[in-house]
Amino acid sequence: LSPVLTRTGAQDQSVVGRILRRIIGFKLLLACAVVPLVVMAGFIAGYAYSMLVLIATASLVMVGDSIHLTLYAGLRSLQKFQYEAQGVVAAKIVVLLVGIPFILLKLPLPYLMLPLAASTLLNIGYACFVLRRVSPTGSHPALQGETLLRQPVSSLILFLRQGIPFTAASLFTTLWISADSVLLSILHDASAVGLWSVPMKLAFALQFIPSALSVSLYPAIAREHKDITNGQSPTNGTNISQAFQASIRYLWLLAFPVSVGTILLAPQIITTVYGASYASAIPALQIAIAFLPFYFVNLQLGSLLAGTNQQPFHAKLIGLAATTSVVINIVFIPTYGILSAATAMLVSSIVFFMGGIFATRHLVAISWVAYGKLLLHIACACALMGLVVFGVQDLTPLLVTVFAGAATYAGALFIVREVSIDEVKRLYVTFTSHHA
Repeated sequence: LSPVLTRTGAQDQSVVGRILRRIIGFKLLLACAVVPLVVMAGFIAGYAYSMLVLIATASLVMVGDSIHLTLYAGLRSLQKFQYEAQGVVAAKIVVLLVGIPFILLKLPLPYLMLPLAASTLLNIGYACFVLRRVSPTGSHPALQGETLLRQPVSSLILFLRQGIPFTAASLFTTLWISADSVLLSILHDASAVGLWSVPMKLAFALQFIPSALSVSLYPAIAREHKDITNGQSPTNGTNISQAFQASIRYLWLLAFPVSVGTILLAPQIITTVYGASYASAIPALQIAIAFLPFYFVNLQLGSLLAGTNQQPFHAKLIGLAATTSVVINIVFIPTYGILSAATAMLVSSIVFFMGGIFATRHLVAISWVAYGKLLLHIACACALMGLVVFGVQDLTPLLVTVFAGAATYAGALFIVREVSIDEVKRLYVTFTSHHA
């Protein structure tokens, strides 16, 4: 429901408050039905009273988390991303400040839910306050006109129908990223799951960068697409094309050197960070990290598809990628173990990338000549970086090698004129300005 709220609210900000009330009312109704059932199931299973209290408390916290995620989705529709970042960081600090004393005092386990509850309440209160303050139409979940628990059934059904493709996409994504570990435990052994967790963690270490970009692009694309559909866009889709192509450029400028550097330094990274006992995970890391340039763009393709009302195809594309990954793992895990999981990650990401590019070809005017030039410049810079890394990796500590490689890559980008001083200055102003 949150992606539906973000997209619909971005297209028409006047409806954000009404949609918020309906979604939150629906969630509260579900919570009133589900939470007692969860506690009752624990009671029937014979859990101790303290465990039942813990289950009930955790369930209420999860309900609160679901509500504050919906509220932040409303803020995303208004493109007020900085407030969500502030709220999340403040909530984590509250968990630490309240939770650490509880741990030091060795209080019973149910008490450890209180820091999480405090964090959830902070998020809900802060999100409501900000929505009331920044929304031009009072788009906050206050009891205005309709009450939270008395919403038109027809509108809820409409939102649920719109949310089905997003739900399917979420389920397929879970299958995509989790099936390899499950299949490794079944078709190989438990130790392989532990080894595979290392390449997985390292490959997704920078996930927050493309994720943050896709989150910010999504409502902007949705709003622009509606204006185009209604014939009210003065740019006729040019903004979408420019934003999408700029995002790919910057993400590839980051993803390719990270992939190349990790492939070259995988032995030092694994042995330094995890120890020599994980050395057998090195080849898997070198294969898996190659998915990074595709994965970074795939998140933006997902935002582009969902923002232009093509979420059913988006869900099918994720399902195809997940199926590809599962089939590769089933066939090859018994023989190749975690190398199969790494290969499945790479191949399935390429499948999604190719399908996404094909599906969005009529939405964005991609200049393949410009991309070819970009990739050529990146290849030259990565080659020079690779030579430096290869030459100094046995002579210097890991961090020094990484710094030398990064500096070489950045310098090479300036030499081939892919990046200029003026562009760096513009980016600095953008990220340091109040409205960034």
